[in-house]
Amino acid sequence: MATPIDVVMDLELVDNLQSFCIECENKLVDFCNIADDNEKLNQFLCDHGVLPKAKNCPNCGTPMKLNVDNQTFNCYKRYIVKKNKKKPMHMKCRKSVSQNSDTMFSKVSVPRSTVCKLVAFWALIPPPRLELMHIELSISSKTCMQWCKFLRSICECHILQTRKMLGGVGKIVEIDKMKLSGSSDKSKSECSWIFGGIEQQTKHLFLIPLVTCDRKSLLQAVKNNILEGTTVVSKHGWKSLGSLEKEGYVHLFVDNKTNFVDPTTGAHTQTITRLWREVKSKLPKFGSPKKYINGYLAEFIFKHMYPNYLTRIHHIFTAIASSYSSANHSSHSENTCEISQRSSTNICLDLESHTLVCTDERNTSNNSNEQISNKNLIIVDDIDNHSTCLIEMITTGTTNSNAHY
Repeated sequence: MATPIDVVMDLELVDNLQSFCIECENKLVDFCNIADDNEKLNQFLCDHGVLPKAKNCPNCGTPMKLNVDNQTFNCYKRYIVKKNKKKPMHMKCRKSVSQNSDTMFSKVSVPRSTVCKLVAFWALIPPPRLELMHIELSISSKTCMQWCKFLRSICECHILQTRKMLGGVGKIVEIDKMKLSGSSDKSKSECSWIFGGIEQQTKHLFLIPLVTCDRKSLLQAVKNNILEGTTVVSKHGWKSLGSLEKEGYVHLFVDNKTNFVDPTTGAHTQTITRLWREVKSKLPKFGSPKKYINGYLAEFIFKHMYPNYLTRIHHIFTAIASSYSSANHSSHSENTCEISQRSSTNICLDLESHTLVCTDERNTSNNSNEQISNKNLIIVDDIDNHSTCLIEMITTGTTNSNAHY
């Protein structure tokens, strides 16, 4: 059975991706110079799949010509119209289609060059960066926050599409949990904990927000992210997790009160301890980090996946193109919302609002007034217990101006 990722990489999409940029390097200043040149920016966006290079006329099917200055595709096909015995009339199609339609620039009032600069600022400059964007790009702080939120949702889509299980026979994965600052154990709705794991050999990782750290939740998270046969290392005395030997893992314990590195097995948790230090430095110290915790973790993992400063601009635009190309292709499919049937709750990318939305098949089928149109939605992945740890139910509500973006 085809998985959501297999469906995304349709043969038609692969043919289009063959002419795309493989991996280019750009410094921030160099990219800003590209963004100031309309032709160079258009070529960059086309090479990375963000904008279409060509379109066929929806009326006559003829290949349309691109006007870079007006950002439109125009059809100039001539044809002859005969009406009864009257003299034949020579006419033109004159159909015009915006190059920005069904892309990240659709229904956006901010200039294309400014948006691209903002994406580069977000990718290369660590937070807090909101004031810098506001001053350098001459756009409002609210607009900056909305675009930062959009980019974090793109990271969530990209991580779900490229998600892989960690470990395997002969590989070591360190696991641990971290309590969010200001969290209360009495809260039954907010995520108070982050459970994570990192593979020692490849440094691949996963981070999962949890409401409670009971054995059932932790065990399910381990099974969804770590392959059986993996050597799992955790701190000694973690009663809520217990032993994983019965679940098909090799479980080693480290007592940090005695030794940071076990003298017998050589096991340690130094890698994930450093990971927690990096995660804490990237999470907002003020505002509502727990409300947007999935987005912040997605941004952290995305930048961890692409640590090279020079190629990160390439990867963020490629991730944007992948999300919208999948959505555009699937919006014309008859079975858009039938990609996966394992769960009744799905995560979709809305082309009009540029946000992730949640559709519940059970609720929408029972209440016709709350049905969500499938025309502009593409299912990214299913919510399967803790496997969709990086999904945030993004709404159009107000954002907290105190959070660092």
